[in-house]
Amino acid sequence: MTWEQFRALRLLTIGTFPYITIWRTVRGLEVPHPSTPPEPIVADAVEATYLANDLASLQKDLRDGTDEAPVTSNFVLLHHRHSGDLRSSVGAAAARYNRVVENLDRAGGELAHLLRCMVEGGIDAHVNQVETVYPGAADARRGLHRTTPRTRRRHQRPLSHGSSSQAE
Repeated sequence: MTWEQFRALRLLTIGTFPYITIWRTVRGLEVPHPSTPPEPIVADAVEATYLANDLASLQKDLRDGTDEAPVTSNFVLLHHRHSGDLRSSVGAAAARYNRVVENLDRAGGELAHLLRCMVEGGIDAHVNQVETVYPGAADARRGLHRTTPRTRRRHQRPLSHGSSSQAE
């Protein structure tokens, strides 16, 4: 499987697009037609989600997987298959995650703010449950940068209350 095939598969199977669509609708943001390719910033948020998931589930996937199954559903294991070095594969996943998060942090507008909050919430969930759900995964997620969702620009509405007010 190539990197491009893997990314295309994961963008479809992670389940984040429906979640983003629901939140766009709730927030009154434009929702593109389902046949439209995802905006780059949305694809970045989905990629950040699956990379964090892949790092969190790595130990489980190493224990449970067959030779082929985890490679199609875990970036670290696919990278490991190509590189032969698990430690560098974990580093590559964390580095890619951090580059994607930097893209999200540089983007402006309410959609970017929403996506940063979603990615940050995913990391919070992993931090809170990593040792319970995925024992041994804490080290893999330590190198992931946090987004800056709490830094809002003046035109952005807070996400916590579902307010319909325009500007703050």
